[in-house]
Amino acid sequence: MAGQSVGASAPQMPPAPPSNPFQTPRKHGRNLRDKVANLWRRLADRVRRNPAIWWPVILVSALAVFGAALGSIDTSTPSTADTVVPKGSGTTTPTADGTINDLIVHSIVAIVAYENGEPCQQGSGSIVGDSRHVLTNQHVIASDEECTVDEIRVQTMKNSGDLPRDMFIGKVLASDEDIDLAILSIEPINANFPTLRPLEISSSNSVGQDLVVVGFPAVGGDSVTVSKGIISGFAFEYGVQWIKTDAAISGGNSGGAALDTKNRLIGIPTMLSQSSDGRGTDCRKAADTNGDGVIDDEDTCVGVGGTFALLATSETAVRFAKTIGLDISRPIAPSPTTTSPKR
Repeated sequence: MAGQSVGASAPQMPPAPPSNPFQTPRKHGRNLRDKVANLWRRLADRVRRNPAIWWPVILVSALAVFGAALGSIDTSTPSTADTVVPKGSGTTTPTADGTINDLIVHSIVAIVAYENGEPCQQGSGSIVGDSRHVLTNQHVIASDEECTVDEIRVQTMKNSGDLPRDMFIGKVLASDEDIDLAILSIEPINANFPTLRPLEISSSNSVGQDLVVVGFPAVGGDSVTVSKGIISGFAFEYGVQWIKTDAAISGGNSGGAALDTKNRLIGIPTMLSQSSDGRGTDCRKAADTNGDGVIDDEDTCVGVGGTFALLATSETAVRFAKTIGLDISRPIAPSPTTTSPKR
């Protein structure tokens, strides 16, 4: 063409851009792989020359890496204590059957003896048999020179922290001074009475076995009390066997319940104790055990010369109940007859 020199070279085109403008050079990657490969070869060479030194090192390192990886995996289940409860949500009191709180509300009662409309003595009791009967001590419901009993009221609670309230009228069906046991039948005072549940009874006792004693300390006073102890041994008084225990028997706990670790009735607290020489003695409020400056029903029952409180055994109680044709060896579901208030 005109103006173009013969033999001149054709104009050069600019180089084509790379197909991927974000593609990085591979030189650095090749150098890194080469370095890793080189280190690996050198390590393998050292292992071959000194296997006794390097193989333990490799094994320990592998275990450490494996342990770290395993520890990073959280296999625990969420704890209920860590659960966040939204504000304003309702809360309920646990009412699991068989707990001490449940037994106190449904199976342990306070017993108050009255003379001319005034309370004159009190104790505790346990619901047994068919839920219409209460097992307690004879001295809790018997008249003496200080109290001529003309009415017996049985009290219960809605919760273990409440004070007991009159709910039933009790009638003595049987009592025995020697074994200090009595059985009451009960009738509701009005239609707002609670549902009671008889305790399960066990006669399986052994020295060193743990137990708890449950009862009410005083008339119109504190709520229910629970003390712990063990079966320290056994004694024989008045022709029957007794359980010796180191558990504190507070004033008013008499007639309550001594329970095993499965919350079964194994004994009934009494006002008897046994001295170190094996003689039976009375248990009385003979010392200011609570430090209030007064010796009264608020103080712990202390055996006069005694070291162990005595519990009437559940086996003795079962035999005693059979004398009036009552079987308390196993709990029976409440019957409709307990739903009729006393008129």
